[in-house]
Amino acid sequence: MGYAVLWSGGKDSCFAYYKAMLQGYHIRCLVILVKKGNRLSLSHFRKDKIIQSQAEALGVFLLQKEIIRYNIPPIQYRISSIFGSQGKLSRYARNIIRNVFFQLRAVLRKTTKTSVAILMHSVIGKYNKQFQKIVRSLALDGIEGIISGDFEPTGQKEFFDRICKKEGVELITPLCEQDREKTVRDFINAGFEAIVVVVNLSFLGKEHLGRKVDKEFLDFLAKNNIDLSGENGEYHTLVTDGPIFKKRIEIIKSKTVTVGIDAYLDILKYSLI
Repeated sequence: MGYAVLWSGGKDSCFAYYKAMLQGYHIRCLVILVKKGNRLSLSHFRKDKIIQSQAEALGVFLLQKEIIRYNIPPIQYRISSIFGSQGKLSRYARNIIRNVFFQLRAVLRKTTKTSVAILMHSVIGKYNKQFQKIVRSLALDGIEGIISGDFEPTGQKEFFDRICKKEGVELITPLCEQDREKTVRDFINAGFEAIVVVVNLSFLGKEHLGRKVDKEFLDFLAKNNIDLSGENGEYHTLVTDGPIFKKRIEIIKSKTVTVGIDAYLDILKYSLI
């Protein structure tokens, strides 16, 4: 018996792991959802090998579950492509589109509490069935609960909670409804190290890839009115060390890759020290 951490490799899932452990939950394994075919983590472009190395550094077993993601490409991808991928006009257009999207999401959450994240899936039923099948397999393997790094009480958490209840599995969300800025600062103050591995080019430039998530980075985000937690997809991270790590991940070689309005750090060589 024990709990599985829904793992992305980033700061939120890692800090949820840490806080759950401090609360007395026994962590049995990590579970990461990877895209069928290229085996990259959903939306974060992380290769399965680097995630496996994280698990090794933590000394925890890793389960990789393939999933087909049925979704409509975000509208900002479609419209911004009209303006091209480079130039101020393209960035300006993307910013407008994202602002409208986030305002719409806020309105829907306040009025209907409907998850826009779920509605964006073109065939919701197929995605739900895949995730439910994964949760069911965990339950059959003796997992009594799933730990998630979600901040918001609505949206993805509602989706996870609904599936977990159907399968008789407990959902633990240590970060839910916590102050996002304070949580990120607590993550740093606790001794964790993370680097930026994905940026949304509407908010951050490619030069921030590989940058350490520290006080200076947070000050930069605050100065530019960017959500410090990256909760809206402004950036994603990879945790390389911390109080629960037995080894540290050192990035040796990488390259920058652009996909639509995102850029990510393709980690080519690394070591555990």
